[in-house]
Amino acid sequence: MAEEAKALRESAKEARAKERQKAAEEAAARRAQKEQEKRVRDSQKALQQSQRGKRAASKPPKGRQAKRRSNNSVRVGAIKAQPAPSAPPKTTRTRSTTAPKKYSE
Repeated sequence: MAEEAKALRESAKEARAKERQKAAEEAAARRAQKEQEKRVRDSQKALQQSQRGKRAASKPPKGRQAKRRSNNSVRVGAIKAQPAPSAPPKTTRTRSTTAPKKYSE
C-alpha cells in the first residue's frame, strides 16, 4: 500500500512537472511571437519615417515693424482737441478742500 501511494505521488509529481514544462514552453512561444510582431511593427515605422523626409527648415522671424507716430492735426478734417475740463473740487462731509497750487499746474 505504501508503495502504491508513493508511486501515485511520483506519477502526479511527474504530471505536474510536465504541465509546468508545457506552460513554460507556451509562454516562451507567446513571448517570441510578440517580440517578432514588435520587430515587424518597428521596422514598418522606421520605413515610414525615412519616407517622410527631413523636417522643413524653420523660417526666420519677421523683423519688428517700426512704430509709426501719427500727427492728428495733419489729417484732413481733424478736430482740434480741447483740454480736459478741470476736476470738480473734492469735498468731505463737512468742508470743501482745494489741492495745493503745485498740483494744479
